[in-house]
Amino acid sequence: MHRLRSQKFALKESRCIVSLDSDFADIRNYPPGSHAGIIVLKLKYASSENVAKVLLGLLPKLLDVAIEKGALVSTNGESYRLRFPENVD
Repeated sequence: MHRLRSQKFALKESRCIVSLDSDFADIRNYPPGSHAGIIVLKLKYASSENVAKVLLGLLPKLLDVAIEKGALVSTNGESYRLRFPENVD
């Protein structure tokens, strides 16, 4: 229920979701383009310090990525994967 509320709020406000919940990486439920961007952190150790470290390393790499157009980004902290909607300009 909380995930659905968060998703609706993010969609309404055109905000990117950043989550540790790997369910958001399922493109069958959250296909690229159906949201304003999702970043999923699939971390073995999800302490606040590690989450911040991973985000600080990842975000500069995404400066030229149009996440707000519905991209899905997933990372394990060492590498990341990008998935885009089919019709990105």
